[in-house]
Amino acid sequence: MNAPSNKMKCLDKQAAEFFNSNHFNNVEASLTSTFQTQMDNMVARVTKRVRFANDVNGEGAETQNA
Repeated sequence: MNAPSNKMKCLDKQAAEFFNSNHFNNVEASLTSTFQTQMDNMVARVTKRVRFANDVNGEGAETQNA
């Protein structure tokens, strides 16, 4: 295995600086938060639909814990 070139060492250093930067961490946190919000909204919509379907079918809340 050849020793890494100076160019590769420089790129590795730049990559490390980028991934450790506040900007990257803020973007990552924002995307994670947005994704989590979307997932929470989707779960809430599905849960609401399941409850509505159960009410329409005459099934009570006791079926929610199944």
